[in-house]
Amino acid sequence: MNTNLKMRPGRPLAYSTMERRRLILAAAERVFVEQGYGASTMEEIARAAEMSKKTLYQFFSDKEAVFSELLQSEDMPEFPEIEADANDPASALLLRDTLITVTKFILDPRHVALTRLVIAEAPNYPELAKSFYNNYIERFKTTLRDRLLELEKAGVAGAASAVAMVEPLVGATIGSSHMMALLRCQEFTAEDVENRVELAMKLVGIECTKGSCREAATDPSPAGN
Repeated sequence: MNTNLKMRPGRPLAYSTMERRRLILAAAERVFVEQGYGASTMEEIARAAEMSKKTLYQFFSDKEAVFSELLQSEDMPEFPEIEADANDPASALLLRDTLITVTKFILDPRHVALTRLVIAEAPNYPELAKSFYNNYIERFKTTLRDRLLELEKAGVAGAASAVAMVEPLVGATIGSSHMMALLRCQEFTAEDVENRVELAMKLVGIECTKGSCREAATDPSPAGN
């Protein structure tokens, strides 16, 4: 049962304080993304939230307060969790699935729009920008490092320098793609992401296609022949 909505006979729905706050933040996100933070006003946020400015100011003192809470709210995109198989933590297929899932998440239009917004306001909100980066990109790197270390322990040849491979893998999967998405040059399909990830996997000596992965073949010829 939804306890946030209170029914009043003969009157419109009344929202709880928490629900009103969420409505304001959702409206603010739309306004900030569509118009840019600098061009947005409290009046436009109130209109998008379908409430009066007086009501809006009961929750937030100014636009800066709205922006700050938005970037720290529970409604921000949640970093995807990809659980490792306890019986096979050193799975190349798990690495592939992790790369695909997180890359799709980073390139999702909503996440790209929020990233664009954070970059634009980073000089004014450096701590929020740093937190945003840590919550997504740095977390992506940490997850990749864990996956690669498991492969290194398992003796996968290409993962012999697991930690050193993190930055190249991130660059190969989201580097230029993220920049193109931020600049509105291109949107990426699921197939684009999968192809890019499978190409990047070769950096750690693994060839993958849908459903299977194997160590890339090496040249068996003796040196000097």
